[in-house]
Amino acid sequence: MADQHEALRKTISELQAQLAEIHSVDPQVAQDLQQTIEQARGVLAAQAGEARAEQHQTVVGQLQNAVLRLEVEHPTLAGSVGSLIDALGQIGI
Repeated sequence: MADQHEALRKTISELQAQLAEIHSVDPQVAQDLQQTIEQARGVLAAQAGEARAEQHQTVVGQLQNAVLRLEVEHPTLAGSVGSLIDALGQIGI
């Protein structure tokens, strides 16, 4: 499980780096995605303390919405968000 958590942390960091490099993302989309990334970090931190299932679903749902909003204009970023969703799923979120 520790390896999966570390992979998730790495995925989050890579996603944040990509988001910082892309200046053509709609500011509201970027802000929403950044907030969702922070929520994902919170869920990861709370994983040891039994985070609530609805909290998990909210984060995953927001990430899925971000993928839909980014797919056309920023497919690489959308792919990174998809990787984050997969990584969350691997640790049971």
